[in-house]
Amino acid sequence: GSEMCIRDSHYPIEEWNGFYVGSYHLHGHIHNTTVTHIDRRYNVSVDVINYTPVTLDELIAQNDVK
Repeated sequence: GSEMCIRDSHYPIEEWNGFYVGSYHLHGHIHNTTVTHIDRRYNVSVDVINYTPVTLDELIAQNDVK
């Protein structure tokens, strides 16, 4: 099967290890503030995701709508 790489960080990063090969970046810190959209980078601050765990598939679906 295929492998998926996910990088996480407290802060959003513009380009992360694996950025050019399709990895995802999950970050917090920003809370309700909007950040520049970058493909495969998702803000998972608790107040942004309504204090509820979400799957990567849910993050992708929610962010691809915008």
